[in-house]
Amino acid sequence: MLIEDFRKTDFERIATLPHNMPPQWGSMTLQHMIEHLADVFSASNGTLQVKVETPPDKLEKIKRIMLFSDRELVQNFKSPILPPDPIPYRTTNMQEAITVLKQEMEKFEQHYSTDKNRTENHPYFGALNYDEWVIFQNKHFTHHLKQFNLL
Repeated sequence: MLIEDFRKTDFERIATLPHNMPPQWGSMTLQHMIEHLADVFSASNGTLQVKVETPPDKLEKIKRIMLFSDRELVQNFKSPILPPDPIPYRTTNMQEAITVLKQEMEKFEQHYSTDKNRTENHPYFGALNYDEWVIFQNKHFTHHLKQFNLL
């Protein structure tokens, strides 16, 4: 899946779903999920700087096991870039959250348009280039769309 495929996500349908639609796991609402996806794109496009939590000597193994495999992301995993529960909203409604996500996705493409080998930090996988971020974003989108039974 490429970034163009993420853009084809039926965000308008997601925006019409009940705000209190329960997730299959975790404590996020739909709006939290969209804001979280925007945050991760913000890290991948260099807007949000994140600290790498994984020790340097473990990065290649973690990438091999979790990023470069068919493994899905772990349910109920608590990301270090998420605030503690209850997570406050940063946007006023779902449509605004979707707009912000789309903007961050566009910034991602712009950020890597001249150099696909430049890197930005992921909190667990360390420095990722464009192709590695695309792999992660694919897994991440899939994970959260499944969380709300949207795949």
